[in-house]
Amino acid sequence: MDDLKIFIRQRITELAFKKVGVDDSLIKSKVLDSITLVELVVAIEEKTGKQFPQHLITDDNFETINKIAETVNKL
Repeated sequence: MDDLKIFIRQRITELAFKKVGVDDSLIKSKVLDSITLVELVVAIEEKTGKQFPQHLITDDNFETINKIAETVNKL
């Protein structure tokens, strides 16, 4: 698992108080809600120095850790 995925996984554990795998559902299972999603986006932006355009902050792009990392890598 690469550093970005490890970071995302750790932040989700801190924000949602749940451990998740890289392909576990985050949105549909309600691990992330609107507030924790925003906090996660801010943490990723601070870690990577990349800004998330609002149109990329979607349920599909944040459904799993793998999808989040894929979206970040496209920025």
